[in-house]
Amino acid sequence: MKKNLLLIIMLMMTIGLFAQNWAPINTTERFCYSNDGDLEILDNVLWVDSTKQMSDHEVYYFNKIVSPCDTCSEPNYMLANQPQFLLDQAKVYENGEWVFESYNQQFKLLPNAQLNEEWIFDEESSVTAVVSSLDLINVIGEEDSVKIISLSNNESFVLTKNHGVLQFSNYQLLGIEGRELGVLVPKFEDMFSQFEVGDVLCYYTYSAEAYKNVEFKHNYLRYEVTNIENHIDSLIFEAEFYRKYTEFEYGKFDKITYGDTVLVFYPNEYTESYPNELLEIEFEDLCISQIDYHKWGGLTKTNTSILLDNGFELTDYLQDDNVPELLIPYTGLEYTKSEYSIDFGFMEREIHGFEWDYNNEITGYLHNGDTLGEIFPVDMFVGHQELSFSNKFLVYPSPAKESIKVQTQETGEFNYKVFNISGQQVLNGKEEKSSEDLEIDISNLQNGVYILQFEMEQQLIQKKFVKQN
Repeated sequence: MKKNLLLIIMLMMTIGLFAQNWAPINTTERFCYSNDGDLEILDNVLWVDSTKQMSDHEVYYFNKIVSPCDTCSEPNYMLANQPQFLLDQAKVYENGEWVFESYNQQFKLLPNAQLNEEWIFDEESSVTAVVSSLDLINVIGEEDSVKIISLSNNESFVLTKNHGVLQFSNYQLLGIEGRELGVLVPKFEDMFSQFEVGDVLCYYTYSAEAYKNVEFKHNYLRYEVTNIENHIDSLIFEAEFYRKYTEFEYGKFDKITYGDTVLVFYPNEYTESYPNELLEIEFEDLCISQIDYHKWGGLTKTNTSILLDNGFELTDYLQDDNVPELLIPYTGLEYTKSEYSIDFGFMEREIHGFEWDYNNEITGYLHNGDTLGEIFPVDMFVGHQELSFSNKFLVYPSPAKESIKVQTQETGEFNYKVFNISGQQVLNGKEEKSSEDLEIDISNLQNGVYILQFEMEQQLIQKKFVKQN
């Protein structure tokens, strides 16, 4: 009797596992897939972006992506508004039948079909389907029921009860946004997750402006992070800052800037985008398409430079007036290319114009004594004498309410500017510095972090202070 009772319980559990509610996709979550067999590379994100209720069924409309144009005569052409592997839409009927459709394709799925049940999967291609296996497996760290649907064209459709479509053709489920499971598209905060206080970041900037009769300019920048603040809408780095600005115009000259500074990063359409998503920016007829298929990554350690294991790449495209879906790589006199990476954030921005060029790229990163790429030494920017000159200036108090004071033994004409964390100038002035500490009225400033910039003896100094009532 006990053996029979145990058998009945096991049978009831099995029926519960493989019964109803095998929905391939739901309307509330985003499903992340690989399409080349690498289970760490996220290539496609699929979700239901809208629905429509009909008399006997509901229509799920899927998000569209950018895909290579395989029929175009020119290489690197892309097509916008393209369906993914579950096509444009799905009609969901009350009897549990799902019909996936596109303008030239259709297939039918019976998610609740039982073992050995058979049906017409693709009528146009005469492909049939049969449930060939039922099992329990681990899906993204969770145990789930799995149903293997074998197709007569030797492919298979793998469906899970709690995670939807696990595998179809070359597509493999990696993660689900909404449950925060598995491999997900990095968010804004993920793009700077590696940084810690004490880290050093170095950047190199090059620009050429023919119309100004300036052949080219170089900027070497070094930031040593002293504080990090995470906010809902921004990430703030406070840092010791060194900048060497070299310009070639009727001869070479250098300009040195150093002191305290603030770097502010805001989320935008770049850092919040998805693989193969078409992004429209403010310029007319200019599209930025995220089309990079590489692994979300960071820097590769080398002796003299860094290599980018791409997070994502943004490249300019133009839309064809006659074929709105056709995207043509912009190869004109002006174009923009930007690269970002998870862990290390901004990597490179390249802009070309008619008579000017601009490039800003990360050259190195120092973290816990481990150097990636090239780090600019401090003595490249200033010598010991100049450093001690900077240290002679003290800005106090911080936080301050009504005014700040500059304490220094230096005297003479004192030109100053105050910038907010967005880089906007909010104050400026000129004072004659005597033996007394110089006082600057900040009563009209809003609460926040500011940079006081001043120039004395042909040295440009920056000091941070906080306004707080």
